[in-house]
Amino acid sequence: MPHLGNDIFQLQLRLTGMDFVNFRCGGADVLSVFVYSDGTLARVDDFCGISIPLATMSNGNKMTLELDAPHSSRYNWGFTALYFFVTGMNFGISSLTFDFRWL
Repeated sequence: MPHLGNDIFQLQLRLTGMDFVNFRCGGADVLSVFVYSDGTLARVDDFCGISIPLATMSNGNKMTLELDAPHSSRYNWGFTALYFFVTGMNFGISSLTFDFRWL
């Protein structure tokens, strides 16, 4: 059985709850997600506010989260997340619908 973090795995991050101070990312509490591309960090996206985004997938076996919360308070709890190591062709996707109108 391969060990966790082996090169054949990718990471899937699912944010399950978000409670940051501001709803726009500019000058607000923000969670940034990075993956490694050619040995350097590459930003995937920034998340802020309270809306839960879609799952994020790494391009390899590493992913970095950076929380910048200069406006946090005891009333805002930040974020909760689940992560999964996935492999093979399904990448943790249980169902898929393809829209042929855009071909």
